[in-house]
Amino acid sequence: MNMHHIARCAGMVGLALATLTGPGAQAASIGTIFGTPHIVGSIRPGEFEEAKKDLSGHFDKPLSLKLAPASNPLEVMHIGLWLREQQPAIKLSGSCVGACAWFMLDSGRSLEIAKGSLIAFSTLPEMWADLRDQIERGEISINDDRSRAAARNFIAKVPAPLWAAATTLREQRLAQARTPAWIQRFVETTTSLTIQQLRQSESDNDWGLTMSGSPHRCLWWIPDAEGLRQLGLEPGRYAPPDLETAAKALNVPTSVLYVGPALRELPEQPLCNGVRSDDPNRQLQLPWS
Repeated sequence: MNMHHIARCAGMVGLALATLTGPGAQAASIGTIFGTPHIVGSIRPGEFEEAKKDLSGHFDKPLSLKLAPASNPLEVMHIGLWLREQQPAIKLSGSCVGACAWFMLDSGRSLEIAKGSLIAFSTLPEMWADLRDQIERGEISINDDRSRAAARNFIAKVPAPLWAAATTLREQRLAQARTPAWIQRFVETTTSLTIQQLRQSESDNDWGLTMSGSPHRCLWWIPDAEGLRQLGLEPGRYAPPDLETAAKALNVPTSVLYVGPALRELPEQPLCNGVRSDDPNRQLQLPWS
C-alpha cells in the first residue's frame, strides 16, 4: 500500500484534500530574526517541538505568522494551543486556513491582520474521522459490501496515524476551539462531505467514491470583516482577497468558496455552486502524510 495515496487525485475531492498534503512544500522557518519571533512557511510533523524550543521566551515582540495552506493540520493545532498559553501579540500575513484559523487566529493577546490575508475555515481534515465512524456503523458500501470484514479491510489500508489525527482534530476543535458554537455548526453544515460508497479499481491503490456535499455545496468559509467580528476579532484594515486569489491559494475552484459573514439561518438556495454528487471521477486521496 502506498502510504501517500489511497487513490490518485481526481475531481473535486482530490483537489480539495490535496491542499492539505503539501508534497514538496517548503519547510517552515521558525525562530527569531533580530529578536522578532516568526513562523513562516509550511508546518511539517515534528515542528511543534521546534517551535517551543526556538520561540519560548521570545514573545516580547509580536510574532510574525504566515502559514502555508499545505501545513500539517495536527501540528498546527498543537502549536496554536501552545501559543494560547504564551499569549504573544500576533501579526498575521499571507494565509491562515484550516487548523490555523481554528487554533491560531485567536491564540494571542492581540491580532493584527495584513490587508489581503486569507483566512478560511473548513472541516475537511475531519472527514476521515467521520468516514471511519460511518464505516464502522455499516453506513458505507465498500465494493457493494457492508460487512465488518470489508470495513476492517479498508480501515487497515489507511495508516493508523491518519485516522487518529483526524479524530484528534475533530475532538480538539469541539473542545478547544474558541469559535462560537453556532459558527462551528455553520461551518460543519456548509463545508461537510458525506461518502456513501467506495469502489476499488483495478489497482489496489485506487478508490472511486460516491459522495454528497452539504446542501450548500461549499468546502471553505472565508469570513469578511463582519465574519471576523462574529469571531470576536477586530478586523482593522482586513478585507478578504478576491475569489480567484483565494481559490489559487487553497487549490480549489472558486465555486466551492463562500465569502461573507456566518449565518445563523441558512437560505434555501446553496451558498456555493461547487460540490455535486453526480461527478463520476471523484477519487480518494490521503489529505496529509
